[in-house]
Amino acid sequence: MTRFRSRIVLPRIALVAATAVPHVLPAQTAASCPAAGPIVAGVQGALRHVRYLADDALEGREVASAAERCAAAYIEAEFAALGLAPGLEGAWEQTFRVRVGAERGTHNLLSVAGTPYPIDEAWVPLGFSGTDMAEGALIARDRGTIEDPHAPAGAAPLTGRIVVIPIERADVDVHYTAAMAARQGAAGVIFRMPAGLPDVASERRPALPLPVAAVTGSASAALAEAATAERPAELMTQVDARFGDARNVVGVLPGTGGPTAPWVVVGAHYDHLGRGGQGSLAPDAWGQIHNGADDNASGTAVLIEVARRMAADPARPTYNVLFLAFSGEERGLWGSGHWVKEPTVPLEDVVAMINMDMVGRLETGSLTIFGAGTAPQWREILERSNARIEHPIGFLPAPDGYGPSDHSSFYGEDIPVLHFFTNTHEDYHRPSDDWERIDGPGLERIADLVAGVA
Repeated sequence: MTRFRSRIVLPRIALVAATAVPHVLPAQTAASCPAAGPIVAGVQGALRHVRYLADDALEGREVASAAERCAAAYIEAEFAALGLAPGLEGAWEQTFRVRVGAERGTHNLLSVAGTPYPIDEAWVPLGFSGTDMAEGALIARDRGTIEDPHAPAGAAPLTGRIVVIPIERADVDVHYTAAMAARQGAAGVIFRMPAGLPDVASERRPALPLPVAAVTGSASAALAEAATAERPAELMTQVDARFGDARNVVGVLPGTGGPTAPWVVVGAHYDHLGRGGQGSLAPDAWGQIHNGADDNASGTAVLIEVARRMAADPARPTYNVLFLAFSGEERGLWGSGHWVKEPTVPLEDVVAMINMDMVGRLETGSLTIFGAGTAPQWREILERSNARIEHPIGFLPAPDGYGPSDHSSFYGEDIPVLHFFTNTHEDYHRPSDDWERIDGPGLERIADLVAGVA
């Protein structure tokens, strides 16, 4: 690809003995954030990042939360201590608005054949429901039929109907199912939930253009019968979204080629799931802190350690390096998606993007590097860089540049990418993803490799 440069930069520095350096949080956050302690280098330095970011005090680093601001402040302080420059005309943060929840309005109604159902007791509007009213016959469909991607848009028999869908498990992505029902022309959607009713307030996914509700208990059985008989129904929902500010952290390491030189982006997301709920694979653990040590305090730690190596090397590359810590990845690549839409450097000058997500289990897993086929030079660069580090890593190069992390936002803009990943595990998106399970020496080895590639 034409915007890719094949210049290889070998590992920047050997690890040094741990050195205490003051860590100073920005003044506006220092009073409310936990103290970070002195900066150190080496394995303990990499683990220090993970321990801070994945501490219970940061409550899972939910996007647009006070804890997210503390995590961002920590990263900013690390970047500043390494000598990076702020990436936004003296500022470190690129803020963007995100949906942080929803509030139920006063105009909500579910009525079948003229009989209303009591809200909260029998049903609730879902937090991603549109503010709208649907009138039409009920129709029963299973989730598999609704989610068929080959179903033609607007095809009978869903057009104008209120579709009733049974949900077997609490971890089903009902937002996707409702979106597919809307695509097929449904006027409204009612989910028959296995137990309990969802919390409207915590919903962060975007609103859909139709009313969506959930029923439970005896109402669920009654709706199933009514849908089989295709009885007439009314569904009216009023849901108002709440918004907050999330932030990407942007640091710059200037190269020797000047401001018009190309840019390489090195990135990792630092947000996680907060106290569970949406995205958690432990549906019974709602309210428990999901610390996200591997996902993705580990990648953030490697990001900082790569910056440390490159900033300490007097042999700077000709190109400029942008270090990006993204928020909102867990909610749908929000931070990286925002950056490519509103880049802080000209997008046409970005020649490559390197991403780290879940890189903390090298000892028990393996390293897969996605995107190896997005530029012809990548494999040679990876092999040469790996051969030059102190402890080479056995890795699996995978060609595809798409995947469920922030590199996909860049590959969608035809930018060559690499995505470093030590594979999933039983703690993924669960409260058990804690720092004690992280392979500290593995973080250092991956940082060596990434610094050699960048």
